[in-house]
Amino acid sequence: MTGDGVNDAPSLKKADDGIAVEGSSEAAQAAADTVFLAPGLSTIILSIKTSRQTCLSWQLVGAILGVDALATIFTLFGWLSGRGGGVIETTPHTSFANSHNGWTDIATVVVIWAYSIGVLIFIAIVYLALNSFSWINNLGRKDRNKKDTQIEDIIGHINKLAIEHELDPKTGRDKYLIVEKEAADEEDI
Repeated sequence: MTGDGVNDAPSLKKADDGIAVEGSSEAAQAAADTVFLAPGLSTIILSIKTSRQTCLSWQLVGAILGVDALATIFTLFGWLSGRGGGVIETTPHTSFANSHNGWTDIATVVVIWAYSIGVLIFIAIVYLALNSFSWINNLGRKDRNKKDTQIEDIIGHINKLAIEHELDPKTGRDKYLIVEKEAADEEDI
């Protein structure tokens, strides 16, 4: 829920995430969970994108560590060695060797974990680079800020429109008109 006036304060307080926009009243700012100090609707979009990136990065770390733990359990107990815990024969022959009962050597597990941690560090470095360098954000869109303000203007103009329904007196059919909202209607929003 977003709002800026005293009349929005109860809704901002009750909402799951109340957002007071730039220039809002003190009551709205006090009731809101989040207060944006920058003008425009693009700050809301940017904050949602940022929170999703942070959430996804922790989900990725958790997924990688979970898969590693599961793979470790499977390889240590020889569950990937085939039926009966037998030795895996590969064609062509490789340097991979497991014990006579099909269990994987602990050194192999350590090497796999080291590789996995290396992949995790590489992903973290790429993620940090993508978020640190602002020029990467603007690749392919030189006029991004201009387009954002144009979209905000379009949304603002659409917000001032309403659809009215009436019957056409000549034909008796339904007639829908797009009209500008009246001043009293704008205050209710």
